[in-house]
Amino acid sequence: MVNQMRELIRRVSRNRILRKRLPAEFGRGVVYCSPEALLSMWKPGWQSQQVLDLMGWAGRYVKPGMCVWDLGANQGIFSFAASARAGASGSVVAFEPDLFLIDLLRRSVTSGTHLGAPVRILPMAVGARNCLAEFVIARTDRALNHLSDAQGNPRTGGARDVVSVLCAPLDWLLDQLPAPDFLKIDVEGAELAVMEGGARLFMECRPLLIVETAPENGAVMAALLQRYGYVMFDAESDQGGALSVPAWNTLAVPAERSQAVLDSRRHVQDSH
Repeated sequence: MVNQMRELIRRVSRNRILRKRLPAEFGRGVVYCSPEALLSMWKPGWQSQQVLDLMGWAGRYVKPGMCVWDLGANQGIFSFAASARAGASGSVVAFEPDLFLIDLLRRSVTSGTHLGAPVRILPMAVGARNCLAEFVIARTDRALNHLSDAQGNPRTGGARDVVSVLCAPLDWLLDQLPAPDFLKIDVEGAELAVMEGGARLFMECRPLLIVETAPENGAVMAALLQRYGYVMFDAESDQGGALSVPAWNTLAVPAERSQAVLDSRRHVQDSH
């Protein structure tokens, strides 16, 4: 019965577009969103834990003047929250291959309500190499869209459609765009390809990183981050020490800056 009700809600959600405003701490800018991408968008305000996490990361880690790259921008909740935190001297690049979600991002940008960093939208995927890739539109939620080379989330319910998208590696993008200070990577199983295509970026630019890591990719992700000189923490908690295996959402910090993170987490833990 629960599954039938959820399927009915998904059908009703198709092509529905809602207009919401970010919380005051992120400037009250308008975000056009859809329950087709995340069913909790039907709820008033921002009640999903996933959305609260995105806003929380922007609030904690994005500083004025930062350049932020959002890989897998989806509806742009993190992009626009980061824009507010980075301010007019910063910049945000939102990478998103899904044309439906790109339209939402563009409507939000052109609303004229975001007074922070400019948000640039790039309609493309990021991977290990320059190529034309196949991109799967999930039968359930568009938040679960994924490149066909990636396993994707079991909850996709199969493919509603498969479309061709441009795909480029981080190191190629580094030659085209200002270097990022912070990356958010949520690419539904393609995170290893993203990391493998960014060796120069990670070794030379040393950005902070939050990356969603599927459990089956954990061991290889840990090895890659170690090779690049990064230390891992659980992004969903302000407490706890360094990790040896990635969390579902991992905060990766250059080793030379990790002591400050450890000290901050110990302070939070002691205050509790």
